[in-house]
Parts: sequence; C-alpha cells; structure tokens
Amino acid sequence: MAITEYNPETYVEMIKEGFTIVDFYGERCGPCDYLSNVLDELVYELPFLDIIKVNTTVEQELAEKNNIRGVPVIYFYKDGEVVKDHVGSIGLAQIKELISEIMY
Repeated sequence: MAITEYNPETYVEMIKEGFTIVDFYGERCGPCDYLSNVLDELVYELPFLDIIKVNTTVEQELAEKNNIRGVPVIYFYKDGEVVKDHVGSIGLAQIKELISEIMY
C-alpha cells in the first residue's frame, strides 16, 4: 500500500485489520534514517504493506503510551494487536524474514 505519516484520526483504523508496520523514529537519528531507507525498499518490494511512521519528537504522548524509550522501534501489528516488535535498525533481508514468520 504505502508509507504514511502518523495521523491520530486514522491510526486506529489503519492498524485494526490486516498487517501494518509502525515505525517509531526520531529526528537527527542515523539508525532511524537507515531504517527509513530500508522501509522504502520494503514497500517497493512488498507493495501490499501498510507502514505508518511516527515521529516520537512530535508525538511524545503516543511514544509514551507505547513505552518507546529509544528509537528506532518497529511494531508489527496484525488485526490490531502487536505481534512482534524490533528495537534498533534492521536490514531488508532481516525485516522480510520477520514478516514471513508473522504472516505465514
């Protein structure tokens, strides 16, 4: 599908059904920038994915609610539930492997 920036009006609806990746990132964060590039490649290779990017500097309340202590952090949602998370940067092959484990 696409990569979208966090929108409080659509967030719950977007994670409610199917598979969604939520990327919690920070400004001026090298590992976050790397992960952003990986997610760009990922959505190109797997266009059915929905990815929501959450800037924790701006969305501090959501970050606190999700116990985000450092960035980057990715949450993998399936039908509204977090089924896996990953702290730190990750490469394309590794993230595709995690997705395979979750989806199949």
